[in-house]
Amino acid sequence: MYKLAVLGAFLVLWFSGLSQCTTAHAGDEPPSNVTSDGVPKPDDPKAVDKAMCHRLIDAALRDAQLILWAEDGASAYCEIALVQAMVGDTAGASQSLELAKATAARVCKESQQDSLFHQIALAYAKSRHIPEATALASSYQVYGYSQAAEKKRADLYCEILIAHVKRGEIRQARAIAAQLSSELESAYCALAIAQANAGDIIGANATMDRLILMSGKSTNSYKRGPAYAAIVAAQMKAGDIAGAKATVDKCGSRDVCREMAIGYVKMGDFARAKATAAQLDDSRERAMFYTELAVAQAESEDLVAAQATAEQISDSDDKNSVWLQLALVQARAGDLAGAKLMLGQSDIDKTTERYTEQWVWVYCETSIAQAKAKDEAGARQSLDLATTMAGKYYRRLVSAYGRIVAAYAKRDQIAEAIRFSTDASDDPRERCSWLVKAVEELVQTD
Repeated sequence: MYKLAVLGAFLVLWFSGLSQCTTAHAGDEPPSNVTSDGVPKPDDPKAVDKAMCHRLIDAALRDAQLILWAEDGASAYCEIALVQAMVGDTAGASQSLELAKATAARVCKESQQDSLFHQIALAYAKSRHIPEATALASSYQVYGYSQAAEKKRADLYCEILIAHVKRGEIRQARAIAAQLSSELESAYCALAIAQANAGDIIGANATMDRLILMSGKSTNSYKRGPAYAAIVAAQMKAGDIAGAKATVDKCGSRDVCREMAIGYVKMGDFARAKATAAQLDDSRERAMFYTELAVAQAESEDLVAAQATAEQISDSDDKNSVWLQLALVQARAGDLAGAKLMLGQSDIDKTTERYTEQWVWVYCETSIAQAKAKDEAGARQSLDLATTMAGKYYRRLVSAYGRIVAAYAKRDQIAEAIRFSTDASDDPRERCSWLVKAVEELVQTD
């Protein structure tokens, strides 16, 4: 009797739960814990993006299997592996790279095969599969001995070095840097940048001091500017202004001065940012600073100041880039009219790919903002404008179509994103590139 009573209670609870689940899905609107096409949403907002990413990656893998040319197929699997690593799917990335190797082996031309295996080895390193990357680095032959070939090999070992730093394996990273005698400067600078990016300011400075002792060159070598700039960026992020000033005085590189000025911008201290940037005598460095400043001013809703900052840039291409960034700030606020006003000030050639890509980007960002504001009609219209704009060009642009796919995904419409990709092209290599680009866009918003 006791067992029957327990079984009866279990069945009552089971049917009750089933009834609640059915009722919850009976309406026109999906429940709040699922996307519009029925995918469950985890509690963590970032986990929602990961679930979306996995569905896009699965679609990309299906397309990769349909690619006829081995060279294109191997490259596609490398691209997929990198985004799998971005979302934490290291096992999936490893499987994709095994497929890339098997596909690359079918390529007949030696130089093409060599280039593919270099790409695969880089992908292994970037996805932190260090043993596999190291094995490939030591086994494959660089086609034709030359200084360029040696640079490719050094670049690969630098990626392996960076992977060690990201895993906290500093000793192994230093050992690799010490072995690259032909590219000692590049190796130690790469190590210092990786340490600074990881927040290890003391370690990064120690690496650069060691390089100076080993090479005997001064701190302001042009190759070392980016490394000291990364250290200053880390110091400013940590609020160590005195340390950043000391690094600027020590190095004197324009990269370093620029990073300190940008650091002030990120802290909201625009006055000190401008005073620091006044030391920049290079127009390109000033343009990079003014871009950061103008965007920060626009995000703080001071559009007049942002436009005035943009006008201080002398180079036409650099100024056009700022107008795009200001347009995107407006688009992300859902202000399509304001975005058009900003981008309309650009004098970019309307017949170029860049013009098309910029407008598609603005329409996509506007659509996402409108969807968040529950303006579904406006969001659909903006995305239709993006699609029309992209379709006018004689080539299917990876960045433009990838952003459209990502815009669907960011609106929780994964099925529509994949369907758009399928309907827009009968070339699986194109579709694969768009889906990978869409995953990159989703991960960058995390």
